[in-house]
Amino acid sequence: LVPSESTKRVTKENLKEFIELAINYRIHEFDSELINLKKGFEQIMSFKQIINILRPSELKLLACGESNCSIEQMKKLFKIQVQVDDVDNKDEYFQKMVNMFWNVMNSFSVNERMLFIKFSSGNIGLPAPGTKWNKDLEVNILSKRDNSLAKAHTCFSTVDIPFYESEEELAKILRISINFSGLITNSVETPDAVAGFT
Repeated sequence: LVPSESTKRVTKENLKEFIELAINYRIHEFDSELINLKKGFEQIMSFKQIINILRPSELKLLACGESNCSIEQMKKLFKIQVQVDDVDNKDEYFQKMVNMFWNVMNSFSVNERMLFIKFSSGNIGLPAPGTKWNKDLEVNILSKRDNSLAKAHTCFSTVDIPFYESEEELAKILRISINFSGLITNSVETPDAVAGFT
């Protein structure tokens, strides 16, 4: 937007023209970016004419994924591993830790589940039902020796969760991790720094 001589200064006389120019600028300020986005979208979605057979709601589901983040769908896409080196009854211990994990996920709001997925893998939510990520999300529940916060390895879709004694303790660990992770440059690294979070 290059203002003409008459619109360099806004006066009562040219206020209407200024408003129209400002509105026009805002409407078209991302035109080139949107054109490129449209080109990319059309290249992908024109494959086998898939766009012609989808309703708008189905297209949104494919592009944005499942919005309700159901536990049933999560269970199909998560792979849980439990370190059982320092326990006696390994099968029973494994099942107990897995059950506690899913009970906590079930108690979380949809938004908290989506934050956990974003924290753990970088994905913004679950894929559309019937589809999968390139790699399942790996949840590693660590041994009793580890009592730090959860650590995510988003490049590998992996999250390490420290040992926990109860569902309440696990929920607190995960809420601290997903709410205080932030960006790499401003993340909170020490449990002491967020010890008061409930």
